[in-house]
Amino acid sequence: MKTKETPKSKQVFEICTRKEITEYMMDCYITNKEFLDDDSSLYVEYKDGSHYYISGAVEEGRFKKSGIKVVIESNPSSFVLYGAYRIYNIDDTDEEYSDEADNEEKTWNVDVA
Repeated sequence: MKTKETPKSKQVFEICTRKEITEYMMDCYITNKEFLDDDSSLYVEYKDGSHYYISGAVEEGRFKKSGIKVVIESNPSSFVLYGAYRIYNIDDTDEEYSDEADNEEKTWNVDVA
């Protein structure tokens, strides 16, 4: 796992293996749905083009353990990522994250690459 931290203290955790991200999703979301609130969300995109999304009471698609292409989990303190993603400046969506570009004035978001 790789970790980055922006000046606004939102950590970014990059998960490198499918096994590790599957265990994380199962533990934090799938087997504990009744404890979810609207502050956290999980988006999974599959190689076949389908997707799964869950946040609080909203659930779309079907969760599958195989064929995972991208995972983006967002909560108030961090992003947990797997696969092809990009981190970009909310105010300038063409600007992608780098240590040099990062400062207190910028807010970063994550999207599928």
